[in-house]
Amino acid sequence: MPDMDYIKSACRTVDEARAALPRRFRDEPWIGFGKLGGIGDLMQVASFARAVRRKYPAAPLCLVFKNLGEDADGRSLVENVIGIGSGDPVVDVFTTLVTIPQVNWGWLMSALQERFDIFFEVQYVVGGFYNRPADAGLAARAEQALRRWLPFYLNFPSSSYHLGEWRMTQFELMAKSSGFDVTEDDLAIACAAHGLDLPARYITVHVTSGGGCETKMAPREWWETVVRSLKLSGWQIVQIGSKYESRVKGTVDARGTSINGTAEILRGAFMHVGIEGGMAYLARAVGTPAAIIFGPTAPSVFGFEGNLNLSSGQCRPCWHHNVIWQRACRDGCVFCKNFPNITETMPAIRRFIARIEQADADLAESAEPLAAAV
Repeated sequence: MPDMDYIKSACRTVDEARAALPRRFRDEPWIGFGKLGGIGDLMQVASFARAVRRKYPAAPLCLVFKNLGEDADGRSLVENVIGIGSGDPVVDVFTTLVTIPQVNWGWLMSALQERFDIFFEVQYVVGGFYNRPADAGLAARAEQALRRWLPFYLNFPSSSYHLGEWRMTQFELMAKSSGFDVTEDDLAIACAAHGLDLPARYITVHVTSGGGCETKMAPREWWETVVRSLKLSGWQIVQIGSKYESRVKGTVDARGTSINGTAEILRGAFMHVGIEGGMAYLARAVGTPAAIIFGPTAPSVFGFEGNLNLSSGQCRPCWHHNVIWQRACRDGCVFCKNFPNITETMPAIRRFIARIEQADADLAESAEPLAAAV
């Protein structure tokens, strides 16, 4: 049975957030977003909220998200992720944030649907709930949009791994199930400078899941080979991530940097090499090309356009196949069979580097006539 005292308390917190809104929001719909997960999931729901914001530019938007604890600077990690670039979590997308423990989440989402005029439960597909009589037409269209994806919504998360078969990105899935035009460009953020001491030219690496998803992790030897090979080509390698993540020999250690500082590090990098997860989202948000290593999650869903999305394809992606998918392979493998072979990975990364360098050269060449004309 759900903890009803907890659910009532969370609902009261949401009601109090609405009561505290400035008077200018009085005639606007109160719009809520519910989402579970880590940094990548937080950036995903923010991208969807930007699409909603385009339709409701003056409405108050409230995010209800799992409490992720403190960032390296002692502030709320959720607030820092939402407030990247400005330092203020309410400047970019959301009007207010409500962070709560991950307890009885499904029951809580059902209860919260009634606390908002419009509520979106953002999974990989989106359930939209419109409670104002004036929004009856929108409610009907939302129901129609979700109908095709209803089994994935109702059986979340256990049916999620089947989504890879549709060959759609997470943004296409959100758009088609909600009716809102959201794309991966909605991840884009401004990034303020923090004056960090960084090498002149460097590549970032992120090797461990900060959320503890062990099945996304490649062997240490794999990463040491990547770092060693890139250093032999003259690159400085900066390692980002949590201070608790394992260090790779030969890297400049930037683990434990705040999320805002990490965004700056990624923005200044020539490229990023890492596992699928929050840092891949952050690299895409600041416009840095990336080579992303996929294990149990599907490149068709979580890969970004223009990135080098690496997977051997030897096994069907199985994220959320069972409750322990983050801790252990269902087939008993120590490391995911989808991790690409290192002998194939390094030539692919070198070709990707050459492609980026050529694109940069073409851009510089095209800018020269413009500069001369000015």
